[in-house]
Amino acid sequence: MKEEIESVCDALCFSIIGTKRYHFAVCDKTAIPDIHTASVDDMKDHIWAWCNRVYIANQCAYILTYAHRGDCDRTIDFIADADHCHHGGELIQNPGRFYRMLQSIQYNLCSNGGQVMLCREDAERLDNLIAVIAEQMIGDYQRGQVKA
Repeated sequence: MKEEIESVCDALCFSIIGTKRYHFAVCDKTAIPDIHTASVDDMKDHIWAWCNRVYIANQCAYILTYAHRGDCDRTIDFIADADHCHHGGELIQNPGRFYRMLQSIQYNLCSNGGQVMLCREDAERLDNLIAVIAEQMIGDYQRGQVKA
């Protein structure tokens, strides 16, 4: 799951420079008071921090679910710095793949016991991002621009 969350982080950072659409879904006024005047570095830092929280929550859900297994690694890791990822354009070019990846991440944030490891605010950000991508896919479909 680490590679997937790194790809999401990269796509969101890539969108700061390009479409300026996806990163708005995960940024809010509590972290960045004026999103329209924030620097690119501030935006990247906020996105990287959010993606790390998602990744840590994912690891916690995995540990909670599989702690009884001998191969369960109980160390918490972080994703790479946003500047070290360079595949964000690939996800932005394929919103269907991006959507499926986010759905998978969202599913993996729950333990088998049904406990969600992500705080409410960060879960809402993930929901917002999924909704924005779904809206884009519906728009692409309506315009006849669906990509396989």
